[in-house]
Amino acid sequence: MANFTAEQLAKFRENFSLFDKDGNGSIAGAELGPLMESLGHSTSARQFFQALDKNGDGYLSAEELSSALQLFGQNVSGDDLARYMAKADKNGDGKVNYEEFAILMGK
Repeated sequence: MANFTAEQLAKFRENFSLFDKDGNGSIAGAELGPLMESLGHSTSARQFFQALDKNGDGYLSAEELSSALQLFGQNVSGDDLARYMAKADKNGDGKVNYEEFAILMGK
């Protein structure tokens, strides 16, 4: 995960609620860019992907995706995590590459 300070993480969570339009605990992928920009980060989708790819293998594992979701206050595991992975993993290899991530993010 990117090296965000505790203060930055708290600000992410606080501002997350502003973008969670229906209050369901998630935001649409296309809204993530504006959220990050509102927090002073002009992070591209690729930079964000690379920050989430903890082991640097070029893919997001279920664990890495779960950690990313936790960054935004969503504790996802089990069946819910499997559904997120199935939605993102278009080629069915059990991991999410950058292209799949970009689709998920609405880029």
